[in-house]
Amino acid sequence: MTEAQHTPGKVHVSDAPHPRARFIIYGVDSRMVADCGRTYRRTADEMAANADRFSATWNACEGISTEALKQGAVQNLLAVAEKVDEWERK
Repeated sequence: MTEAQHTPGKVHVSDAPHPRARFIIYGVDSRMVADCGRTYRRTADEMAANADRFSATWNACEGISTEALKQGAVQNLLAVAEKVDEWERK
């Protein structure tokens, strides 16, 4: 059995006029990727902020494999960047 692949490409939060639209994330194919409005015990503003965060994070990580993300690739890159910044300040 092969592992399913995630939806390729960038995503965006819906800009439809419906009140729940700001919780829905769509792919470049206009199909829903995620619904951040199905989380209970969250305010509408918090769910919308989560959708924005999800979308921004997804797009920032485009081109990095899921396995690399799981293994801490972004955290490792940030740690290296901090070391370079420290070195340049000296």
